Amino acid sequence: MSEIITFPISEALPRRAAVLKLLGVPECAAPTREVEAVFAAAVQAFTQTVRPIGILLEISRPDFQAVYEGEGCNDPRTPITDILPCSDALALFAVTVGERICEEIRTLFTAHDFAKASMLDSMASAAADQLATRIAQHFLQSCLHNGSINASAAVLPYSPGYCGWHITGQRRLFQRLRPEHIGICLNDSCLMIPLKSVSGVAIVARQEMHGAVNSYPFCRECETRACQERMPGDLSMETINRIQR
Repeated sequence: MSEIITFPISEALPRRAAVLKLLGVPECAAPTREVEAVFAAAVQAFTQTVRPIGILLEISRPDFQAVYEGEGCNDPRTPITDILPCSDALALFAVTVGERICEEIRTLFTAHDFAKASMLDSMASAAADQLATRIAQHFLQSCLHNGSINASAAVLPYSPGYCGWHITGQRRLFQRLRPEHIGICLNDSCLMIPLKSVSGVAIVARQEMHGAVNSYPFCRECETRACQERMPGDLSMETINRIQR
C-alpha cells in the first residue's frame, strides 16, 4: 500500500546556496544587496504557493526489476544494476512542489519580472530535489523502525532520465506507483506535470554501494556531475541525525 506524505514548507524550502548555484552564482561569492532582495521576495512567493507532497511505495526486488526494465532502453550497466543485487530495501517515490508555484513562475515571466521569476524557478527546482531527499530519508527511517535493515545502511534516490535509466522508465514507474493520487501526471514525452516534480526509486544498501562515480560510459557525457556532490553526504542515519540536530 502506498503512503502519501504532506511535507511542512520548512522541509521543502531549499538553502540559499543551492538556489543561487542553479543560477550560476558560486557558493563562495557574496550575494549583492539586489540579489538578497530578490531572494527574499522569492522566498515569500515560495511559502505562499508551494504545496509539497509525496507518495511512497515499498517494492520487492523482483517487482522493481520489472519496473526498471521499462521499455528496454536502459544502458546495459548502470549504478542501479550494480546496486540492486545487494540492496536491502526499495521504494518507488514521486514528490512535487505543486502546480500553483509553477503557475506563479509562468505569471512572473509573462509580467517580465525576470529576476524574481528566475529565482523562484530555481528555488522550486531545488525544492523538488530536496523533497526527493526527504522522502528517501523517511523511507530509511521507516525501515529502521521496522527492524528490516542494518543501522549502518544508507539510502539514495535514483530517477529515470539519469545515470543510464532511460526516461521512458517513467511509464512503468507511474503505472505501479500511481502518483496521480497526489496530482502528478505524465505527458507523452515522459515529462512530469507539475514540472517541478521528481520520481524514482529510493534504494537502501550499504554505504559503499552508493559510492561508484565516473565509472560508467555515460558519465563522459554527463554535464551536471550531481552524483559527485551527493555521494559524500550519503543518507545514512548518522548523516540524517546530524541534519536534524
